[in-house]
Amino acid sequence: MNIANIMNQLSAKNSWVVIFLLAVVFLSYGNTLWNDYTLDDDMVVNEQTEQGFSAIPQIFSSKYIVRQKQASSYGYRPVVLSSFAVEAALVGKNAAFSHAINVALFSLLAIGVYFGGIYFFGVEHRLLALVASLLFAIHPLHTEVVASLKSRDELLAMLLSGLAVGGFARFVAGSWWGLLLGSCLFLLACLSKPTAIPLLFLLPFAFYWFKKTDIKQTFSIAGALLLPFVVVPLITKSIEQSQTNVLNKRLYSFFENPMQDLSFLERIPTGVYCIAKYLALHLVPHPLLSYYGYNQIPVLGWASVNFWIALAVAALLLAAMVLLRKQRIALFALLWWSINLLTYSNIFKVAPGIIAERLLFMGSLGFCILLAVGWERSQKMARYANWASLLLVFISIAFIAKTIDRNTAWKNDLSLFATDIAYQDASFKGNMLYAGTLAAQKQYPLAEQYYRRAIQILPQYNIAWNNLGYMYAQQNHYEDAWLAYKQAYRIDTNAVETNFNLADVAQKIGQKDTALYYYQKTIAIDAQSPQAQKAYLALSDWLLQKERYGAAQELLTTALKQQPNNIELLENLAQSYLLDQNMLSAIAIWEQMLPLLPQNKILLYKLQKANESMGNNEKAQYYGQKLQELGGMIQRQ
Repeated sequence: MNIANIMNQLSAKNSWVVIFLLAVVFLSYGNTLWNDYTLDDDMVVNEQTEQGFSAIPQIFSSKYIVRQKQASSYGYRPVVLSSFAVEAALVGKNAAFSHAINVALFSLLAIGVYFGGIYFFGVEHRLLALVASLLFAIHPLHTEVVASLKSRDELLAMLLSGLAVGGFARFVAGSWWGLLLGSCLFLLACLSKPTAIPLLFLLPFAFYWFKKTDIKQTFSIAGALLLPFVVVPLITKSIEQSQTNVLNKRLYSFFENPMQDLSFLERIPTGVYCIAKYLALHLVPHPLLSYYGYNQIPVLGWASVNFWIALAVAALLLAAMVLLRKQRIALFALLWWSINLLTYSNIFKVAPGIIAERLLFMGSLGFCILLAVGWERSQKMARYANWASLLLVFISIAFIAKTIDRNTAWKNDLSLFATDIAYQDASFKGNMLYAGTLAAQKQYPLAEQYYRRAIQILPQYNIAWNNLGYMYAQQNHYEDAWLAYKQAYRIDTNAVETNFNLADVAQKIGQKDTALYYYQKTIAIDAQSPQAQKAYLALSDWLLQKERYGAAQELLTTALKQQPNNIELLENLAQSYLLDQNMLSAIAIWEQMLPLLPQNKILLYKLQKANESMGNNEKAQYYGQKLQELGGMIQRQ
């Protein structure tokens, strides 16, 4: 029976299944429609994607932007970014609409699991496929993927991979173009997020085992899957990678995944523990956290008792494979689950986070199929059939309740971090995230409490002291801010941000000489940093006040070599020439600024009056006409 016949039968006889799954997904995730942008959503809903359709060519020709304000980028995920650009073009920036799209994509995935199960396992196993799709639709582990807009990359990667399966099914049925279609769809999946590496083995194996494809067909499918993994690196290699802030790399290595700097052999104990932790989260999805990292997952050695316990648990997976070797569906499900777990265990390749719920998304399908196999087998044993069905109902209700509850945590940053901190008391970053969010909400006393807790956990790291000082400075508590910044300085005397913060506070409390020292040191450490540009401005203001115009001009000229289009630096330079009675140089700088500010009336007025004073009547008339076109003369303040 080919896929077309199957689809015809199911559309006629089982349309209720589609309605049921849609209802289940909406029941479980409908409350996400009231959620705001949360956590890393600014990675995908940013200045670039908000440009709409016009941003798509730029998206396909640039790296996947992580944090524009920190000038860091990685990877290449143009499909997911383009989806948000299309949204922006159609409805603008709208969190509810974006969340609705995520829910719709997940609904399609749940339905796809059902039809895919029937295609591979046979129509006689349609109840198994239904139970598997039900469990997949409601498992609380998937809340991060559905409730977080940034994780749409996971949804699109898996959905497009599923559609690729449909193309390969057409190829197996005799249509050669299905192979090309499948490869193209899988390429789009990889351009959403390269999480489909396990499919290179699993999909050809599934077609060979369940659809009885011959060797030629099997290797053709494998080749079509392999092609995107050749194409994507070639594309990314041709795209210039943005410079990544060194401090960000350090923080990423230590806090996101402490295994970054470990050797292969050193990673094995903790990697095995990660597998056991993932197993536990599948079985008992509580607590669920937005962040697992430093002090959340221990870095284990070979002598650790936890490692040997975890190894025993992992060994059970291998034992189960041996026992289930004659049960094709169960064995395939176990292989699917295990290979995905191993992929993100950090043993062979270090993952972005030591563990993360989103990394379990595709692999969890194997777990859901395995549970469904167990339920199906129980129905053949009268003694256990009713009990198994009751257990399935109980699990379903519990999963739905947990999913709905967890979705509320993802409403916004404050609710997410407030929920998670109950289980992250020992986490440096967990406390920092919550403290930073509280500070942004001006809940300063509570923010200070969590900053202090972060400092207690990791006192040798200066970022917490810096953030604490900034919080004090926002309240005009400059003496407290100074003490916090000085502590950060003792930890790292060459941190650009710390030196600038010290200069800024020193200036505000009237310690001019001290401020000058730290401004100068900020520039000396990294003249290209955003803090250095601010330091240049502050130093130039001081020089202008001292009527040291030549020194100010030299300083500003140096700064503009780093940022030639910095308006503030250009304004100060023009002002220095004006005060130095060098009108021609001031005019030259204003003319340099004009392409950057073509409709700035004040700038046009300055150019008009400056040229009048120099007797350049033709130029003065030109700028006066431009001023009139923008609404006429402005009044001097």
